[in-house]
Amino acid sequence: RVFAPALKDEYTSSLTVHMEQVCLLITDKDLHEVILVGHSYGGMVVTGVAAKLRDRIRRLVYLDAALPLPGQSLYDILDLGPSPSSSRRPALPEPSPPYVEKLHYDPSRMETLPKTYIRCTKSEFSDVTHVATQRIAAAKQGWTYLELPSSHVPMADMPEKLFQILLDAAEE
Repeated sequence: RVFAPALKDEYTSSLTVHMEQVCLLITDKDLHEVILVGHSYGGMVVTGVAAKLRDRIRRLVYLDAALPLPGQSLYDILDLGPSPSSSRRPALPEPSPPYVEKLHYDPSRMETLPKTYIRCTKSEFSDVTHVATQRIAAAKQGWTYLELPSSHVPMADMPEKLFQILLDAAEE
């Protein structure tokens, strides 16, 4: 079964509320062995959800997504990319509450959780996601790393390939 919750409005909500929405879906439907997929900002959400509901999560999948360290916001992560003077710097989202809220979690809760990172190499955020790939390479274990020659929206560019990657992640 697949669930794709629509998160509450970014201008009147927060990262905490978005995480609570996903946690509520998981607990209300009594889901276990969940493969939690986060795209873009959704990397913040799935990280927080996995830290809270570790016993219900089987795998985390980051799809060209933010990979936060404890205490980071999405804006902190975007700031790790190219300098503001770089012509490749993507347009930043408005500083809405979910994007500036810092995520606080205990990373030790997720050490043994299998994780997949799918980096879209033609994404306007590729310089930012490169930081994630460096962290994954340094971790050396617990990660499956894949690249797609896609924009930041592989579900539109390469839907069949993305679908197969997600099915493969579910079978691991």
